Amino acid sequence: MLAACAPTLAGPDGFPLSPAEQAALRPLLAAHPGARLARRADHTAPLLAEYLADHPGFHPYFSRADVDQSGRPDLLVALVARGTLGPEFTLYFFRDSAAGFGAPVRLGQPLPFADSAILPGEGGLYLGPLESDAGFFFTWNPVTGRLEEVRDSTS
Repeated sequence: MLAACAPTLAGPDGFPLSPAEQAALRPLLAAHPGARLARRADHTAPLLAEYLADHPGFHPYFSRADVDQSGRPDLLVALVARGTLGPEFTLYFFRDSAAGFGAPVRLGQPLPFADSAILPGEGGLYLGPLESDAGFFFTWNPVTGRLEEVRDSTS
């Protein structure tokens, strides 16, 4: 008797997903039946084309980055669903470990996000418009074992 195999889950815009990434994303997508992985076409800022010319492998709503500084790439994704006022984006973080990806951590539902992106950087994560600092900054806290929003000290 053959075991039932789940169909391959495609990444946004054809990005290949590892079996571990597929296993992490399937329950998230199943829990949000009206949502899908956000695609480049969901991005509305004209700056994206220029940004892609300088960063050809970039995806505004999908990233693999070692956010928790463990030496293993974590997974950051945005789901998009149709909302009453247009597309609604919800951002998720999956921490990777030797045992695989952990449960998704909801980073938020910033509005608007159609002109924004997930931008991991050294020592943190930025969620917001390209070439701007008007978004949200997160850093990894090794004591609490989670991403924490960095509050703007100038406001």
